[in-house]
Amino acid sequence: MQEARSRFAILGMLSVAPMSGYDIRQAMETSVAHFWTLSYGQIYPLLKTLAAEGLVVRTVEEGDGRPDRHVYTLTEAGHAALVRWLGEPVVAIPSRHELLLKLFFGREVPPAVHVRHVERLRAQLVESLERYEQIAALNAARGTVIEQAYRGMTLRYGERIARAILAWCDESLATLRAMPATGDTRGDTTLETTPDGTPDGTPDGTPDGTPDGTPDTALRPYARPAAPPTPERATRPRTTNGRRRRPTDAD
Repeated sequence: MQEARSRFAILGMLSVAPMSGYDIRQAMETSVAHFWTLSYGQIYPLLKTLAAEGLVVRTVEEGDGRPDRHVYTLTEAGHAALVRWLGEPVVAIPSRHELLLKLFFGREVPPAVHVRHVERLRAQLVESLERYEQIAALNAARGTVIEQAYRGMTLRYGERIARAILAWCDESLATLRAMPATGDTRGDTTLETTPDGTPDGTPDGTPDGTPDGTPDTALRPYARPAAPPTPERATRPRTTNGRRRRPTDAD
């Protein structure tokens, strides 16, 4: 699905100006890389396909003592394809997040393992916010006011998402650091929360490890429910020579 949409990322870049494959990669790094990235291994095959379909044309610029540059220009058909795609409904791409999958099954390892995972994500988000500031400075220095407005929308989206996940990282780190070092929380410890919803790490609960008498099954929503009791079978009357006989006191 993403590969099918990536062709339009290239058509969009060429709507700005004619570019080589190298130029497209560099332009994406300072504009759309925070939400759509392509490697050289993806860009060049796509350019070849787009040229075969007549959506772009390639010209060769001879270099004085340097390798020739293959520059691609958007054709009218390519621009029409880009405009049609811009008007189509957005197709949601299912997301996968390995960190969340690990956290879901996190009780199998000590919390310190997940602390490292979340801290690594947090550091990446801080770097992303710094990169957004650099992109914002570049955006303010190029393009028309309308172009800057549209590009600014995508940039602010990335910033808002990064800051939201950054806050989630801080909350999650507080939760993980409040857990017992062994990570074994199978009903023997509960985490008391503070007014803002983050845990303070204070063990609390009833003697069996459940908070305030809450059944332990409430803490394990994915546990297999107990099998219902087997109903007693009604005793069938005894028969004699295949015919039902009347019960007696001996029965």
